[in-house]
Amino acid sequence: MTEVKGYVTYEDFGAKGDGITDDMPSIVACHEYANLHGLEVRGDDGANYYIGGKNITAVIKTNVNWGKAKFTIDDREIENRGQNCFWISSDSKAFTPNISSLKKEQKKVDLGIGGSYFVSVFDDTRRVYIRKGLNMDNGRAASDCFVVCEDGTVVGDINWNYERITSAVAISTDDKPIVVEGGIFTTIANCAPSFYNYHSRNIRINRSHVTVKDITYYVTGEGDHGAPYSGFLSIDNCYDVVLKDCLLTPHFTYRTESKIPGEYVSMGTYSISISAAVDIKLLNINQTIDITDNRYWGLMGTNFSKKFYMENCEISRYDAHMGVTDCVIKNCKLGYMGTNLIGFGECVIENTTFCSSRTVSLRSDYGSTFCGKLIMRNCRWIPLGAKDGRVFEAIQARNSGTHDFGYTCYMPREIVIDGLLIEDEHINAEALSYCILPEYDSAYEEGRPYEYQTAEKVTVRGVYAKSGRKVVLCRNEKLYPHITDYDMQ
Repeated sequence: MTEVKGYVTYEDFGAKGDGITDDMPSIVACHEYANLHGLEVRGDDGANYYIGGKNITAVIKTNVNWGKAKFTIDDREIENRGQNCFWISSDSKAFTPNISSLKKEQKKVDLGIGGSYFVSVFDDTRRVYIRKGLNMDNGRAASDCFVVCEDGTVVGDINWNYERITSAVAISTDDKPIVVEGGIFTTIANCAPSFYNYHSRNIRINRSHVTVKDITYYVTGEGDHGAPYSGFLSIDNCYDVVLKDCLLTPHFTYRTESKIPGEYVSMGTYSISISAAVDIKLLNINQTIDITDNRYWGLMGTNFSKKFYMENCEISRYDAHMGVTDCVIKNCKLGYMGTNLIGFGECVIENTTFCSSRTVSLRSDYGSTFCGKLIMRNCRWIPLGAKDGRVFEAIQARNSGTHDFGYTCYMPREIVIDGLLIEDEHINAEALSYCILPEYDSAYEEGRPYEYQTAEKVTVRGVYAKSGRKVVLCRNEKLYPHITDYDMQ
């Protein structure tokens, strides 16, 4: 019967879809059969598949069309908080490639074998991203992820020099492209204590050449406490993934005790989480909550990602946590957190509206470093948080030159702002003004042990406030004596 249809359904394997019976064993069995026989999986438009707390995962290796089917993921009582509900997995097996050293921005790598591979390398003898502040830590091993094409060409610039590589992993990117689409998912949120005990009850994407589209995601049952999630759509260690036409719900922001006893810090969940992945596209992603509502953490964040592209999205934040290499943001609307940026290469932001206290924040907990070029073209800025006497910084950065982050910290080496309209005619606050560049250290003095490397070239054109309020380069221009190429209106 299934062979004649060309697809299988969860009902074929005993699912009830009544919103009460735990259908997860049937869902797992259905995907196992589909993977073995190369069949598509389809959901029933009238079904509500209840997913309880069992420690099992449905592995996806074929096309899936969930249609208008509903899924209720109940996280109130679970056996393993780290267990994915669905795992879009590769057909290939990982192996250890023969790589002993690498150089920053190296263009070719000879793996000695045919095909295209996603590669991760690590140097455990070097610590980078040594975090400062309430979430301080001792950093991460220096690492890179990139794709080696069949001719040895590297996709995704190598960020560090590696005199030694203590470990490396490679996996083929020659996976057959698949599409996973549809479905209306609702998480009944966990009630665990508000610590950093991340839950992974999600859809994990760990396969190259995947498109995920038309997914709707809601969250219910959040109270005054809860543990964070690692992203409902979670992408890692893969190449060429597209998320498109999805409507997602942010989670509440909670507070937890920081690394400093007695001090508390905000803690939250990204509904989209991307880590160590190359060539990721987000197209037409929206959220159910007002993008300026700061009770909710925010929609998406990345770590160690490369070649990131986002277009036609309306979300509360884009957060490059521990580095993005080359990113493009076009025709988007970003909410109260704007763009949080750390990384390398070129960041291009075009035709985008910022509803926040700044346009780009270079994360101070990682040294406000972006070793590359920042370009903004034809953008709008609607400032939030106006009060009398406030000076808004379009680009925000903080670095006192006294903390070792494990690397030299750079403001973007070149900054180009070509067209920035500040829509502030509705603001009544007095003595309000704007500057482009940050006062990164109000007590600046030369000779700091880890001195911040400021921009080498800044080009500013067509920046003005609708209200006629003043816009200057920086409120402390002694920090930028070499910057002369700018034109304020």
